[in-house]
This record gives sequence, C-alpha cells and structure tokens, in this order.
Amino acid sequence: MAVMGAIGLGVYMTDPAPSRSFPIVFQDGEIVYPQFAYPMRNEIVPIWLAALLAFFIPFIVFLIVQIRARSFWDVNNATIGLLYSLITAAVFQVFIKWLIGGLRPHFLAACKPVIPASLLNSVGTKNNNGNNANGNVANGFRQIMFGRSICTGDKRKINDSLESMPSGHTTAAFAGFVFLSLYLNAKLKVWSNYHPSMWKIEAF
Repeated sequence: MAVMGAIGLGVYMTDPAPSRSFPIVFQDGEIVYPQFAYPMRNEIVPIWLAALLAFFIPFIVFLIVQIRARSFWDVNNATIGLLYSLITAAVFQVFIKWLIGGLRPHFLAACKPVIPASLLNSVGTKNNNGNNANGNVANGFRQIMFGRSICTGDKRKINDSLESMPSGHTTAAFAGFVFLSLYLNAKLKVWSNYHPSMWKIEAF
C-alpha cells in the first residue's frame, strides 16, 4: 500500500508524459477554442478536502455500525479495505492523467501563450506550410498548432491545466463511496436472497 502511494505521488509530481499540440488563434485573431479560455478560479472543494471526505465519511459509518457489530477486526478490515480502494483508484487516476489528460477550461489563462510576431500574420495560411520554417515552434497543417514552448505562465499551473481527465474529485468519491456501499450491503444484506426491511433499503 505504501509503495502504491509512493508511485502515485511520484507520477503526480511528474510533468505530463506526451507533448501536446493545440491551436491558439485564427489569422484574424479569433480564439480557436473559446472553451479553453475561461478564467482561472479557485476550487470550491479542493482535492485534499475531497480525499478526506471520501475517507472520513465511510470511516464514521464503520464506527456507527460498531454500535451493533462491536468488532475491532470488522472496523480494522473495513478501514484497510477503504484505504486500498482510495489509493488504488488514485494511482490509476494519476497515471491516466499523466499519459492522456486533456486541456482544462482555463488552459489558455494558465498557459498565457505568446505567438512569435514572425508567425502571427501567417498562422493557418498557405504561406505558413513549410517544413521547420519556424524552428518547430508551430506544427501541423499550415503550422496552425503550437506546443507548450509558447506558454509564458507558471509551469506548475500549466502542467495542471494539461491534465483535466479523469477528475480527482470524482475518483476519490467513487472509490470511497462505492466501497462504503459494498460494506453496507454486506452488513444489511440488501442484495441477498431474502426480502430486506425497508429501513435497510433506505440506509443502503
């Protein structure tokens, strides 16, 4: 479990694996993808809080169940299982972010791109279709695509804005609360071969 956590943390701290190409503006100066030009905003629920909630809410339920179960090993095994679920999900999540990712809605605000003046007037035109004519700053058909070398923003924020998928908040919630639902099903036997009480269905 500790090794998995260390691997996940190491990947999380690493720069995104692939080099991404993205368009910025058309020749007339219009933003190609306005959906990536939203302003940067603080998260309403930070990822650390989402992770804590995904752990402590199920953990509190485990403790409440002990009013009837009264078993140290039950709460111990449930807690370790919950940690397994959260850590394993987090490792897979950061690996997918690292390998695939995607642009966040505030990518351009984090990137703060500056297109060289020598290229600005020829972006997307037939005059900008030469190979390596611009020192590989631009690429793709008619050199309309750019890499992160034109970004002037904070490196940490740029890295974060390149890794939109999958959501860390969703991953934490899914891992924690799916495990909790399985635990409750085991205790309340909602999905078993007899008709459960109504309160058990509601609790589940």
